[in-house]
Amino acid sequence: MRRRSGATTPKWGERPLASRVVKWLSDDVVFIDEVPKTSVGKFSEKDLRDRFDTHQLPVNDQHTHALTS
Repeated sequence: MRRRSGATTPKWGERPLASRVVKWLSDDVVFIDEVPKTSVGKFSEKDLRDRFDTHQLPVNDQHTHALTS
C-alpha cells in the first residue's frame, strides 16, 4: 500500500512525502558509507555480494518462535 501526503518544511512549505507499508521486512539492515559502483557508474552487485557473503544475520529467538507458532 502506498500513501502520499505532505510534509511541512520551513524552506519549501509543503513537500510531497511518500511512504509504503511492506508485508516483508528484512532480517537485518546494514549501513555503508558508499555504494560500490562499476566503471560505468552502476551499483556493483558483485562487489556488494563479495563484501557481505560472510555476513551473519542476527539471531532473535523470540522472533523465530513467533514465526513458527
